[in-house]
Amino acid sequence: MKKILVLFTLFIIALSVQAQRVYTITPDTLTEVETEYFAVPDITGGYTALSIQVLCTELGGTSDGTVVLQGSIDGSSYVTLSDDENYIKGFTNDSLTITDGAVNAWVIYNPNMVSYRVAATGTANDTTLITTKYFLKK
Repeated sequence: MKKILVLFTLFIIALSVQAQRVYTITPDTLTEVETEYFAVPDITGGYTALSIQVLCTELGGTSDGTVVLQGSIDGSSYVTLSDDENYIKGFTNDSLTITDGAVNAWVIYNPNMVSYRVAATGTANDTTLITTKYFLKK
């Protein structure tokens, strides 16, 4: 009986713990001079940090272009975000020059905007796969 009670208690604890995990935004390719957007679902509730990571994979030609992080309070008017030691930090920089295998990550401390997205702009004569992931920390 004791074992069943312990197992039941562990089961209840496991259900009450909210699992934090990394989410992938649907990857897409840049194939010409265009801008593709990779949006994080709107953030509601109190979070202490939002982390976003981008990976560029060359599929054809020579990958080039730029990737920046943007934010919005209304989900329609976006501004490009840059490093601020108390709010946001880009690793390695606040923008990314697209090359094969290029990776960048941003950490937003106490995210206070509702909408965040990555804007990736390609150039002609190349095809680059953009894979974006994010993680919210309570």
